[in-house]
Amino acid sequence: MVDHDALMGFHRDGYLGPFPLAATLLNSTAYNRLAETVSRQGTHARHLDSRLIFDLCTDPAVLEAVSAILGADLLLWDSSVLIRGGNPRPTAWHQDLHRWPTALTVTAWLALTDTHDGSGCLEVLPGSHRALLPLARSGSWSEFEVDPAAIPDAPAFPIRMPAGHFVVLSDRVLHRSKPAAAVAKRWALAARFTAPWVHVPYRHCILVSGEDNFGINKLEPPPANHARRRHQAPLW
Repeated sequence: MVDHDALMGFHRDGYLGPFPLAATLLNSTAYNRLAETVSRQGTHARHLDSRLIFDLCTDPAVLEAVSAILGADLLLWDSSVLIRGGNPRPTAWHQDLHRWPTALTVTAWLALTDTHDGSGCLEVLPGSHRALLPLARSGSWSEFEVDPAAIPDAPAFPIRMPAGHFVVLSDRVLHRSKPAAAVAKRWALAARFTAPWVHVPYRHCILVSGEDNFGINKLEPPPANHARRRHQAPLW
């Protein structure tokens, strides 16, 4: 799936894909389980206790794409279910590296519903990963908003995807989401990966591919089908 040209495109543009997931997990039963999961325990770090979310994060196509960038040894250290519906507030331009406690993270952004212009689809600024940009002094979206004056004058590229597809993002590439229409609903899942030689403080990681020959992170086993909620320390 990830050939030489695609991998060079990631280094040039800061993102890879979209690609289809290998497994067929997105049926009506799965959506009901997802809704129940996030309504009970929230949307963050659910790969630790939800087998469905863990299986989506570690879909073979996802692991193949992320391994092409980071290598065969992979840690899954974070996940977020991203829900938008009738939200007039956009997500501003940002670079994930400002937000994470890790020196290196690659994100697989999975579309759980169709993502299009009306649902606030993901947009990237190709090539923007080559520089870490300053933050706004008082961002309207969050303290991690990039200073608008520092954003390159280049057209944004919308990543429209049907449900069951994903894109891989560098932790430095500028990305945002526009407002969703009142009738649109967008569900997505962001899975965060790194290599075992990268320290991930305050987090529990799951080894999802290869080996961990460093032992510098706290490792958890994959969740069982009915696993209890594991303790997860706050990010900050």
